[in-house]
Amino acid sequence: MEENYRILSAARDETGKPFRIVRVPVPDLMTATVSYDSLSRLEFDALDTPRGVADQRSIGSRTRGDP
Repeated sequence: MEENYRILSAARDETGKPFRIVRVPVPDLMTATVSYDSLSRLEFDALDTPRGVADQRSIGSRTRGDP
């Protein structure tokens, strides 16, 4: 984020005026480890599943990024 701020700070509009940059706080990253075996069917279907793909998997199956 600091790199983006530095780049934008140096940028100018078509008349040569600097942009007004408003910093917005970013919350800390939240992570969690989940086991598909412990998810309800609704949670399983909603988790990183493109439409139409949920019915092709079953609880306990692997998804993208799983080794």
